[in-house]
Amino acid sequence: MPGTPDRHADAPSRAVLVLVGSLCAGLVVAAVVITLGSPIVDEPALYASLRGFMGLGLLVVGLYGWALDPGARYPVLLLTLCCLAGLTSLTGVDDPWLFTLGRIATAATTITTVYVFLAYPDGRIREPPARKLVTAGAGGTALLLALSLVLSQEQPVAGPFVRCSGDCPENPLALAGATAGMGRASTAALGLLTAAITAGAAVLLARRMRSATALERRSIGPVLAWAALVAGGYAVYVAVRVVDDGSVALAGIGTVIAVTIALIPAALAVGLVSGRVFAASALRRTVVSLGERPSPAGLRDALAGSFRDPALRLVFWAPTVARYVDELGRPAEMPEPGARTAFTRFDRDGEPVAAAIHDRALSDDPGALQAAGNV
Repeated sequence: MPGTPDRHADAPSRAVLVLVGSLCAGLVVAAVVITLGSPIVDEPALYASLRGFMGLGLLVVGLYGWALDPGARYPVLLLTLCCLAGLTSLTGVDDPWLFTLGRIATAATTITTVYVFLAYPDGRIREPPARKLVTAGAGGTALLLALSLVLSQEQPVAGPFVRCSGDCPENPLALAGATAGMGRASTAALGLLTAAITAGAAVLLARRMRSATALERRSIGPVLAWAALVAGGYAVYVAVRVVDDGSVALAGIGTVIAVTIALIPAALAVGLVSGRVFAASALRRTVVSLGERPSPAGLRDALAGSFRDPALRLVFWAPTVARYVDELGRPAEMPEPGARTAFTRFDRDGEPVAAAIHDRALSDDPGALQAAGNV
């Protein structure tokens, strides 16, 4: 019988984490300074504040998540997104090459944000449609952005954080023979693809919330709801910009979407904290409800009640047959990968003793269930 997966096998070293965290912090500061002093950003104070809030939030939530679960993938994703978001501030520099670098970072940030949403909360995208969306979106964005950069005489501007108040810097990569029509077509295609990617992410997130278990809705619902709001709003903004980039409503819509994007770390923080509070209170309830020598049935009832999972079951390791059995000694069927249930193994001296089969949402914080099972 396989044991619990090793969540730390591919964990980066602490030195790498410190390096990435320091880089992220430096880029956040640079983004604020660049935006405040930018000659081409409209409302620089507002957008410097939004960039600072988002960058600092991603940094804090990423480091907090790492402190709670060293080696986890999701905090590393958040720190990576923090670094990319800092680089997008180069679209506030009135220099063709630096602006172009910021524009490329903006496209990368969009795809990474979609990945971060779809991979919440463990850093892995498990649904095949979501994996296909990210893969196709990344490939299509890279191709169309490259075409836009070589075919358009103007910079292929997109996204609510790219705020050229006058003319953006010229595109230094444009081919001499490129026509205005070719540039507009490639830029429009890129914008429509971005809108399709973000709209697709919103649909997948809404479907995930609808199919989630009760415990999953409690723990990840607020984050996924905000993610769906951001993805859907971004899709509307990009679509409006493609249809009419001179629309008077575009600036207002862009500001609203920029604010919702900047609040992403706040939504993630709520999800992390609420999950930890629930786990801690569940552990306290379990300890209080147990006697000095609880029976297996008593322990099962205590765990099920504390973690609000009435379907939770306990099974026990039988060394003679090398598998888990129920209280009556009958072979227990363990959950398969992707099922709505999961299991957490309880060991003693490195050897399996028992396991809890529970709602898969509890797998996001196995430490609390392990602690409860070991009291």
